[in-house]
Amino acid sequence: MSARSSILTYGQRRASVLVERIPPYQPLVRTPIKAKLDRCTRLPVRYESTVISPSGSLIAACVNDGKVGVVRLYSVTELVNNQKIRVKSTLELRKERILDVALSDDLLVILTFGRILVYEHTDPRAFENRPVDEIPFGVPGQDGWTPQSISMHQARPVTTQGQTTARIVVGGERNEVRVFTYSHLYRWNRREGRAELFCSDPLERMGSIRLVGFSPPSLSQSDQFMVVGVSTANHVYCWSVDLRHDNSPLIECGWKFDSNPDRGKAATIGRITSSTLFASPSGKPYLFCTVDQRGGSAVVRSFISPIEMSNPSQPSIWDQLRVLPHETEGGIAREVFHGTATPNGLFLVAVEENRIRILAIQGSYQGGLTCRKNLSNDGYCKSSLIDTDEDVSAISIHVKEYYGRLEIVAVDGRGHVIALKTNIRDMPPASALPTPVTRGDQQVVGSTGPIELNAGSTVGELDIGESSRRSGSSASGPTDESG
Repeated sequence: MSARSSILTYGQRRASVLVERIPPYQPLVRTPIKAKLDRCTRLPVRYESTVISPSGSLIAACVNDGKVGVVRLYSVTELVNNQKIRVKSTLELRKERILDVALSDDLLVILTFGRILVYEHTDPRAFENRPVDEIPFGVPGQDGWTPQSISMHQARPVTTQGQTTARIVVGGERNEVRVFTYSHLYRWNRREGRAELFCSDPLERMGSIRLVGFSPPSLSQSDQFMVVGVSTANHVYCWSVDLRHDNSPLIECGWKFDSNPDRGKAATIGRITSSTLFASPSGKPYLFCTVDQRGGSAVVRSFISPIEMSNPSQPSIWDQLRVLPHETEGGIAREVFHGTATPNGLFLVAVEENRIRILAIQGSYQGGLTCRKNLSNDGYCKSSLIDTDEDVSAISIHVKEYYGRLEIVAVDGRGHVIALKTNIRDMPPASALPTPVTRGDQQVVGSTGPIELNAGSTVGELDIGESSRRSGSSASGPTDESG
């Protein structure tokens, strides 16, 4: 498979200052339900990785027990308090260490040091049969590339009519990501070749991608999508992928952010714990990153940034990156273990120490997005979810939208599960939001849409210094929205 390199296609419109206009929704969190995954042993269990299926009905968790890697699937239906969730099926891999797992509506993907294994988990005998596919990476270290993280996206379940596709992204050494594509008509088949995503600057290839993810369906097409990766040095990369062309070069990095603005401090303390691409109600692409900002950390606090890019010679709205307000001001904590954005682009969900917080997204008067300050107790609930250790959080979050409410399920590396419902008056799900319509260079949307001004119009002034960079480069000094 070949791929075409490009700066993000979302930035090919005219340069502008963008102010999002979003209604002031207020979340009211109900008392959560707490459950636990069955450990299948009396000994404490530390899961290396967990993941929740897109439907929210299945949880996969992996653990390495000596020389045996174990993956367990748990069926999640209607949870009750203090429930022990029983194992649906178990897979054991002898003499292999599991690094990560990914889950779609039909496929389970297991990443080890030496290979990828793909199973069709909807088949009752899936673990008894050979995997649907196996992708070897050779002996770790000898081929110059070792994987570390994995994610996947499936277009639609195979039970629906017509052909469907699934894509797997694997992050690894040299800050490189590899993309594999599968198609299903009567059975799953991997397409030939792969797309390789990397940064053209050799100095940026001294690390490994430890977190990787896809853009949501609202920002993707059948062969066009975005990939986000976070490196071991807390650099955030974003690539635009276009697989429609056969004669094209390898993809290069289209956007980068260095979350360590002050190299004089301990850059290794603290880390980005999650990165989520999402679409605002106006259809603009944004990135939400949560940060565990330990004492003395040089890593910036959790932030939201637009991923719309312009050519380096033109004005850019990149500098609308917003560091979120501190919890003392009704914002987010310094230490956040995991987070995500809701599909409708209206709320952020953050797992902090002892609590899960739900924050309403609002437009910043300087452009871009931030969160609405909330000093009441309505926007969070107590939580027992914690990091597994300094390097592995193993926390996963799933959000399901309905009109007027959110249903959230989260699980951590100790097998603790929390399910909570949030009432939000008049909140529409993503499917009910107006679709942006473009007329020439103007975008016409409904009441939740943006105010888009001509380039050069002043909404507010933001100076992030000489170190601000655009395509393929880093930036420092993001704007702090804490007031």
